[in-house]
Amino acid sequence: MKYIYPFFFILLVSCSQKANLDLALQSAGSNRPELEKVLDHYSASPSDSLKLRAAVFLIENMPYYFSYSGEDLEKIKEAMRWMKKDNEHIPDSIIRAANDFSTQSLRKVYDAQVITADYLIRHIDQCFRNWQERPWNRHLSFEEFAEWLLPYRVGLEPLEEWMEPYREKYATALDSLYQGTDPIEAANLLSLYLGQTEKITFNSDVQYINPGPLFYLDCISGSCLDLRDASIYILRAIGIPAMADFFRISPTEGNGMHTWVVIRDTTGRDVAFRSPGLEVSRSLPADYQKGKVYRKCHGLQPLSQDIITDPRIPSFFRSPFLRDVTESYSGKNRLEVEVAEKGHEYIYLGVHTSWRTMPIAMAKVRGRKAVFEDVEKGLVYQLLAAEGEQLSVAGYPVLFGEDSTRVFVPDTTRRQTLHLYRKYFLADWLYRYMNYMIDGTIEGAVDKHFQNQTFYYQLQDSIRNEIVKSYFPNPAEKTRYVRFSSPYNRRIDLAEVSFFTPEGQIPPAKIALSGGPSLNIYKNGLLQNISDGDPLTYYASADTSATVVFDLGEAASLTHIDILPRTDDNFIRPGDVYELHYQAGIEGWKSLGRQQATAWKGLIYDNVPTNALLWLQNHTRGKEEQVFYMDGEEQVFTGKKRVVNY
Repeated sequence: MKYIYPFFFILLVSCSQKANLDLALQSAGSNRPELEKVLDHYSASPSDSLKLRAAVFLIENMPYYFSYSGEDLEKIKEAMRWMKKDNEHIPDSIIRAANDFSTQSLRKVYDAQVITADYLIRHIDQCFRNWQERPWNRHLSFEEFAEWLLPYRVGLEPLEEWMEPYREKYATALDSLYQGTDPIEAANLLSLYLGQTEKITFNSDVQYINPGPLFYLDCISGSCLDLRDASIYILRAIGIPAMADFFRISPTEGNGMHTWVVIRDTTGRDVAFRSPGLEVSRSLPADYQKGKVYRKCHGLQPLSQDIITDPRIPSFFRSPFLRDVTESYSGKNRLEVEVAEKGHEYIYLGVHTSWRTMPIAMAKVRGRKAVFEDVEKGLVYQLLAAEGEQLSVAGYPVLFGEDSTRVFVPDTTRRQTLHLYRKYFLADWLYRYMNYMIDGTIEGAVDKHFQNQTFYYQLQDSIRNEIVKSYFPNPAEKTRYVRFSSPYNRRIDLAEVSFFTPEGQIPPAKIALSGGPSLNIYKNGLLQNISDGDPLTYYASADTSATVVFDLGEAASLTHIDILPRTDDNFIRPGDVYELHYQAGIEGWKSLGRQQATAWKGLIYDNVPTNALLWLQNHTRGKEEQVFYMDGEEQVFTGKKRVVNY
């Protein structure tokens, strides 16, 4: 997420409110009379004093906001229309066109130079109506109203009159659903209603450039950023106070920034609105571990001018529109760390992923110590120094535990042998799918009616370290048909089933399904996925009593059968080349050598320093990798205790 400011940015943030307003009016150029008309309109009546404050708030912050304009925006809209029409089969040419241009090809249209008085007056009046009419907004102060209900934009979208069209579409629906005083229940009922009445499509394959609120009015599709924007338009238009929170990067999953909407409760608590169509509740568990959470505000936030003007500080931490709200998610706490070298004025807390290290918090160094306020516990953080956007390691990584802090200083005098099975944490939902096959059966026969069985197995083992399960029929009894049956009340989730004879692997001639239709999940409902040699494609049945029958074409002597359940392909894969690293403080990552895996059973590394933070890199394929440490024989990935040895 980038924040771009006009040339007069530093001047504005250092001035008084009156000076801010004067400079904002100057920035409007020939459009200044339109802004002055708004101020004159609300200055005429003492009863409009709050509306005048609202107009001043919007105008004095207006110089920082602009819209993108240009023909290339139509490429984004075209891709998003396809998402609504057929999200599974968007032409590659449409995706490429939407991604093969940058915002540099678009024109910036600054709000202050084009916004009209009529637009701003109508918007302010409508926002005040929402503030005054909804009973749950009686607790909102003016300052809260200004951030949660008043802004006329959410990002850099085209400037459009969206409030009234959204209100007309959604306010009537809300009024028919709920007449109470709880904004969370109102948001919940409306969200569930949207899930039933709107086609809401998630797709992150297209770069995010907000196409405009009126586009979302007919097409709620796109990434989490798009769904966030659409949600804010809807909620603010019907008088539910909403803002956007985000974290820069996932500390556990290693993917990029994620954002969501929060609603201000009548008690001052902020409750997550995850996406239109999903439940809204005060009791829902957290979806992600976040490390640090920030809120994008419409108005300038207090920030030292020394920080704003210091080019040595990464640009993210110089934005005066961000507010640290981690305390709302993780509680109040302090993490004190020791810096490896003197001379740093600021130190940063970073999250390491397989493709970059991202700073997420900043603290001032005092002596050799730095204290970070309100950091999520249970995660591993890397200490960083910065010179602009260039980062360097400034100390050993730390695990901020619930009761103590562990510093990973590798002990090279005490070495250990490790058996490693994964390069990335095993998500609970995937572990559940992988274990769907437990208590299922696999049986062989010469005839397709399975009257003359040649073998029968019931799958008993949980998926622990060896992702592939092998079964060994008697090769003296030839088999033509093999049947896999799902366990009671569970569906089938299979990635690969492979058959081997003394001569080697043989593909099945035919695969047939009995018991119901397939479950088409992200293009993974095809039976042929079971034998395509790709562990990442899988077959999922929709029927919980389904069976899959393999016809080998002719009777064959089977030496063994390998079964691979649905997986993320982050177990050790035969043939892939891996490299194990350990983190050595300011010396960076040090290699412990490369290995080519020969089996699904994992890798063995000797001579590994104890008390080290480790990273297993796959040089052959994939991008999901995460740092981990050892707890006995168990790999513990940052933020995830349960990984293997369930």
